[in-house]
Amino acid sequence: MLALTSDEAARMRLTKAGTPVCNRAAWDGAKDQRLLGFKAQAEIALPMPSAPAMRHVWTPTDAALVKIIGQGMEPEAALAEAQRRVSEALGVSDRGETLEVVVQDAEKAFEQLKWQAEHPAELVKDSRWEAAVLRFEPTVRPLLGKWCPERHRGFADQAGCPVPKEIADLADAAETRPGMPAVAWNKAKTEVTLALQTADGRVAIVRGGAPVQQNRTWQYVLGLFCLVLTGLALVYRERIRPYLGAYAYVAPAICGVVMLVFVPFGYGLSLAFYDVTPTREKFVGMTNFVDIILARGAGDAHSFYYTFGMTVLWTVVNVFLHISIGLALALLLQDTKLRFRNVYRVALIIPWAIPNYITALIWKAMFNAEYGLINEVFNLGTFSWFDHPVSAFFANLVTNVWLGFPFMMVTALGALQSIPRELYEAADVDGAGRWKKFTSVTLPLLKPAMIPAVILGAIWTFNLSFNVIYLVSGGAPDGATDILVTQAFRYAFEQYRYGYAAAYATIIFLILLTYTVLTNR
Repeated sequence: MLALTSDEAARMRLTKAGTPVCNRAAWDGAKDQRLLGFKAQAEIALPMPSAPAMRHVWTPTDAALVKIIGQGMEPEAALAEAQRRVSEALGVSDRGETLEVVVQDAEKAFEQLKWQAEHPAELVKDSRWEAAVLRFEPTVRPLLGKWCPERHRGFADQAGCPVPKEIADLADAAETRPGMPAVAWNKAKTEVTLALQTADGRVAIVRGGAPVQQNRTWQYVLGLFCLVLTGLALVYRERIRPYLGAYAYVAPAICGVVMLVFVPFGYGLSLAFYDVTPTREKFVGMTNFVDIILARGAGDAHSFYYTFGMTVLWTVVNVFLHISIGLALALLLQDTKLRFRNVYRVALIIPWAIPNYITALIWKAMFNAEYGLINEVFNLGTFSWFDHPVSAFFANLVTNVWLGFPFMMVTALGALQSIPRELYEAADVDGAGRWKKFTSVTLPLLKPAMIPAVILGAIWTFNLSFNVIYLVSGGAPDGATDILVTQAFRYAFEQYRYGYAAAYATIIFLILLTYTVLTNR
């Protein structure tokens, strides 16, 4: 650690590697004007927050750079699009929502603070608020004033300096004027602070904002399910009594299914009707569903319609190639004249046996622009596969076809072995050629086995291709190759809109349920 942080190490990185450093002592004697420009900026620059909410800025900016460098888009147009996306994200971000909640309740909070200041012997009756009274001592820069505490929680004095970090953060962010409330975030961006400075320099603050509304719907659903189950058991107790032993054996499995499947499903379904962020839960009814359907136009790469269309295209093309390649290989391996058939069978099953995330990472490396095997073999130079929607889709497609054809091959191979040889002999007697035997004998008898495999493969591809999309292209460029399941993941774990993501997942479930019902009619 000393070798990395010492003055000598920093000076070496600065002079030999040309890397700007944060160590002031290392800059003594520096002459490179380009590096000195970084130093001049560092003297007046403010550090960029590392809070999760900064993804709302980083993601559109990164997408703009890719479009400018990789796709030749005009910088003004790319930056204008990035600015629009940043504004949209900030409009629904946790910061805006929480500030709105706090401001709505600010008047009540300040009334409580004033009341408590006049009655120091009594506690704040509303326990949602943590109240404190501080003395503000102006410095040269009043916006970054020094805060020293006369802190009260129930007016039990707590003296001493330095002040708590969250209060120092308030001093760094809030402009306090007599009679005007100021708003600040703490460093973790999980807490809002309201400050009100009085004419005599005293500052009242309210920390934490409005309380989080706990979503207890899943508890009610679970309780209702238990009541219904108990009622059914009482109604049909006479019929159940002879089979109590059998029910006792399957009870652990039933409990496991309920706790691991039905309870999470019910909780996710209830979450779809809430506006959920890391610091807030608020019931919004059908708003999330309406926003998904109506929020953006059909041509936007981040709209539900575009992503749904991409998901359907992804599913259809993949399933078609899985069936075509799998069936062709099965017919080839079925030929008794083929030498080393068993060796080929084992070799062709390997892509299915290897965990798909490992395969996805291998293919991602093979499509790398600088050192990828694909560019090397086909002499493509440094072609970037993930800067263009078509090439990124192709990279994902190749990876998923590699993973998916063995399943169809094994299914078709098993079905082919069940076809009686006498049927082919009879077709030979009738003078049927290979194509006629394939269309009149093989395909009709393969249908009962292949249709369930096709339905299952479509559901897998539609809903379980997360690893391929996320690990190979990452949705690049700018979400153009995302499918519904990866888009829902981004809303949940990149934008922290859990309720919106739950609504997305609910829509995916309804789509798959409709598909299953229609294909089984």
